[in-house]
Amino acid sequence: MTRVDSVGPYNFPLTEEGYIGEVNVDSLKLRVQFTNKWNLNINKDTKILFLSANDNSLIFEHKLNQPVEPNEEFDTTFTVLNSTVTSDINFYLVDFQTDGGDNINFNPPNDKTTFNFQLQFVKIRDAKIRADKSYSIEDTSEVNFEEAQDTSGVSEDAAEGFLNLYVENGFPINSEISIIFIDQYGNPKYTMIDKRKIDAADVDPQTGTVNQISEDKIEIEVNDDVVDDLRDANRVVSSVELNTNGVPADINNDIKVTRESTLLLQLVADLKIYTNEISSDNS
Repeated sequence: MTRVDSVGPYNFPLTEEGYIGEVNVDSLKLRVQFTNKWNLNINKDTKILFLSANDNSLIFEHKLNQPVEPNEEFDTTFTVLNSTVTSDINFYLVDFQTDGGDNINFNPPNDKTTFNFQLQFVKIRDAKIRADKSYSIEDTSEVNFEEAQDTSGVSEDAAEGFLNLYVENGFPINSEISIIFIDQYGNPKYTMIDKRKIDAADVDPQTGTVNQISEDKIEIEVNDDVVDDLRDANRVVSSVELNTNGVPADINNDIKVTRESTLLLQLVADLKIYTNEISSDNS
C-alpha cells in the first residue's frame, strides 16, 4: 500500500464576490462530490480535510470508511456542528492511502479529479461581512390580483388605489430595493420601485447588536391602467442590492451581523374597483 501525506490544497471561496468574511455556525450541511479519475483507488482511512485558507484552522475532518475505486463517484453530505467557516477554504486529502497505480501526478494540469462542494447553513450564530463590498439577492413570489367576477358593469374609471411597501432593515448594511411585477412568461408588467435606497440600521459594530432598525413606508398611487397591468401579473420580483460602503466596521475591517439582523419586506395592495350604478324598478 502506498501512502501520501496530503493531496491538495484545492481552494474554493465561500462566495465568489468575497462578500462574507466568516460565518460562525451551530450547524451546517456540507456536501462533497467527486468522481475518482485517477487510475488508483483511494483507500479507507484517507481523511478529507477542510481548513481555513487564512490561518489553517480546522473547519471539518472526516475519515473515509470505505475505498473510492477508479471512476467511482463519492457523493456524501455531512453535518458540521459548532464551526467557523471562513471566506476562503482549502480542501485536502490527508494520509492518502492507495494500492497504487502508474504515472500518477496530482499536480495541475495533470490532476483530472474535480472536487465539488456545497454549503447549506442551517443555524448561524453570527457572521462578518466585508467592508466596501456589494452583493445582490433576488426573490420571486406569487401574486394574484385577478378576481373571478363579472366585469360587464365596470365603469370607465374602473379602479384606483395604492401599493404600499413596508421595509424593516435590521442589518448594518445600506440597500437599494426594486419591485417589478411580471406575468407568467416573465415579461415585466409594472415596475413599482426602481432602486429605492433603504438606510442601514444602527448597529453596534463590535457586537452586532441592533440599537435601532431602519423603517420605511413606500406608497405608490395607481390608476386604472396600472391595475389592468397588475391583473396580468402573477409574480412579483424583489431585488435587493446590498452594500457596506462607508458603514463603520470593527477592528478587523469586517461588519458583524447576528441572528437578530433581518430585512423584512411586506407588500400591501389597497385597491378599489368601481362599477356603474345599477338601477332597479320595484314598481
